[in-house]
Amino acid sequence: MCFEKIYKRLGARFDFYYFESKVAPVGFELVKRGLARGVFQESDGAVIFPGEKYGLHSRVFINSQGLPTYEAKELGLALVKHKDFRYDLSVIVTGNEIVEYFKVLIAAIKEMLPALGSKTVHVPHGMVRLAEGKMASRKGNIITAEQLLDDIKELALKVTDVSSKFSTKERNNIAESITIGAVKYAWLKARVGQDIVFDFKKSLNIKGDSGPYLQYTHARCKSVLRKAKARIAGFKLPKSYNDICGEELEIVRIIYQFPEIVTEAAEKFSPSLICNFAFDLAQKYNAFYDRYSILKAGDKELKQGRLCLTAAVAQVLKNSLFLLGIKAPEKM
Repeated sequence: MCFEKIYKRLGARFDFYYFESKVAPVGFELVKRGLARGVFQESDGAVIFPGEKYGLHSRVFINSQGLPTYEAKELGLALVKHKDFRYDLSVIVTGNEIVEYFKVLIAAIKEMLPALGSKTVHVPHGMVRLAEGKMASRKGNIITAEQLLDDIKELALKVTDVSSKFSTKERNNIAESITIGAVKYAWLKARVGQDIVFDFKKSLNIKGDSGPYLQYTHARCKSVLRKAKARIAGFKLPKSYNDICGEELEIVRIIYQFPEIVTEAAEKFSPSLICNFAFDLAQKYNAFYDRYSILKAGDKELKQGRLCLTAAVAQVLKNSLFLLGIKAPEKM
């Protein structure tokens, strides 16, 4: 399948697929039971959920031909999924054009399956458009996912081609990591529900708010540590914070916030918070790197402290990228 090929390339996988043929009968029976209880109502030969009672709109769950609609199938899916996985939370992610649809659906689930309804959350996302404008077939600017990735990789290869230190295979692997990082970060840095404006050049800018910028900063940190040829384990920060510059203290403060940011991002279903955090950390570290010497710091204890800080930045950036589904190359 073409979709499976793209999923694999993006590093995405699905544990299970549910087909309509499996969930439709379950949803149909739930609606029938709900009709007997008064949760659903008959209307012009169909069975509807009276959303007006909940400040919403009414929707058809069984049509006039006696067939379950998508709404009924979604109702059945909630029950079937829970029987298979016994989930604590079901997060449904869709485009924001069907927000009202899911408000009605979740209201129906809460009536028929109260325990599952309370565990069901709908998270909408915006639409994707190019920086030049909205994609449309009449304009001839429709881009497939595979074409988008290939076009980005072609540009990414130019970034790695400037260096002769990589073999062809290494350059290709790094370019692929940059490609996926560029696309995923551009998608995820948008706030929940916000439309995504994709700009090819900005997505690959290693000096701007992009996935490759974070990857480059991580690779920079790892390069410093390799050149140091020293074990970071057991290093101690300078005894007195008076020896640490303001930029270093700022980096430490940012790193300290990481667990809170991850928790907040999970609670709000907002990966953009991790994007913002990682970008801020990368900026602060690069500013520090450009101003102060690490490997040639005059004081041995200070050098160890700066190497330790560099190792911490590398690890936190790697963890951040991991949570965003992006690889952290050791070299770039």
